[in-house]
Amino acid sequence: MNKISKYCGFLFLTGCSFFIFLYFWSGVLKPELEEEPIHYSPEAIEYTQKLRDVSFTEDDLFKIQQDVDYSKGKSGPWYPKSESPILTELVEEGKLPPVAERVGSEPLVLKGVDSIGRYGGTWFQTVGSPHEAEYVGSFFAGASLVRWSPLGYPIVPHIAKRWDSSPDKREWTFYLRRGMKWSDGHPFTANDLLYWWEKEIPLNIPGVATADWMDIGGKTGEITKIDDHTIKFIFPLPYGAFLESLAKFYEICSPQHYLEKYHPVLGDDALIEATMEERWQPSRRSLYASLKLWNNPEHPRIWPWIYRTFKANPPQVFLRNPFYWAVDTEGNQLPYVDQLFTEVKNYKLIPVTAASGAVTFKIFGSMDLYYTLLMSQREINSSIVRLTIISQSSSRLTSALTASTRVWVFLLIASATARFCSSRRPLINTSVPFSAKAYAIASPIPLLPPVINAAFPFNSM
Repeated sequence: MNKISKYCGFLFLTGCSFFIFLYFWSGVLKPELEEEPIHYSPEAIEYTQKLRDVSFTEDDLFKIQQDVDYSKGKSGPWYPKSESPILTELVEEGKLPPVAERVGSEPLVLKGVDSIGRYGGTWFQTVGSPHEAEYVGSFFAGASLVRWSPLGYPIVPHIAKRWDSSPDKREWTFYLRRGMKWSDGHPFTANDLLYWWEKEIPLNIPGVATADWMDIGGKTGEITKIDDHTIKFIFPLPYGAFLESLAKFYEICSPQHYLEKYHPVLGDDALIEATMEERWQPSRRSLYASLKLWNNPEHPRIWPWIYRTFKANPPQVFLRNPFYWAVDTEGNQLPYVDQLFTEVKNYKLIPVTAASGAVTFKIFGSMDLYYTLLMSQREINSSIVRLTIISQSSSRLTSALTASTRVWVFLLIASATARFCSSRRPLINTSVPFSAKAYAIASPIPLLPPVINAAFPFNSM
């Protein structure tokens, strides 16, 4: 019994001694903690709340695209007359035609929210996987016939300068921009849309865009060419939400002058066989799909930035498209930013990279993990952190970008399936709606604040 008592006493004294040891050294080594909580000024709190406010009303709706009278021609203030100094040098050397010839007489005119931008700078972005570099053709281009405004409606012209429809909404006619060109300088015409619809879509090649939005009530519509700059969509049933469906898709066209010679059925047999061997492709269909990929620098584009030199590994660089078909209200060819630089990092390192100032613009999907980090570093790196709400469909940025500061945007992902509403509703808050072609469209939700969707100043680093 005495042995047990002594043993228990020894354990008790040992435990007490160890506790006292830990308590002493924890007090000595503990970090210095502020006795008072951090206090922020009313101005700082008001500013932060303003950044996090995503509400808007019908009166707040606006658009970046500007309606202009193309009949004014060279006398219009928007008529293409200025360009990046980099392109001016090439024009003077005779390597490029003048800016008015490259852009065309009916350009897309965009008005930035802040001011007219200045040329130059690099847009640095960091992604979590190599394939995300292809977003330059979707999120950063959005080259569709029509597109949404920053806060949803109104739907505005884009590739098409205007449109009209029959009273019963079975026929939709779109008028393309005269003088618009692909990135290699070849004219963009209705033939490129017709080739995509009649020659490419029937191939049903994996990885190449489909056109299920052309179906209404289980029946497929048709596309017909009126002339080189006019195209008509004809449906067997009324399609009142056709513009909404069309606005969420991009590049419903393909450069016929480049791709037709590689077409698996219609192409040049000798060229196809030689290119298959060169690119190590096992079939004609796989070759065609590979040529459509974003990282094929030979493929003409209608993006603001284009891929000029193939690289097997990141970083990937996209340079300004000298034939881009948009201008600001003073006739300056867009985009303002010279190049888009895309680096790949582990997803967990991207917030730290952004906080260090190495990222120009980034959208984060989780506010809980990164918001405090980025907010604490925003003044050091001259950054802006904004909170917004977006649907699970694609957001699209305009190409009117300048150089000055960084932007990080947090997204609260909303379920589109839970936000359906009647297509007759006069005001629908959205970025890009989901498809519900028969009876409703997905409820649009507020996209980025106006400053993000126009001529927002970006850091040239």
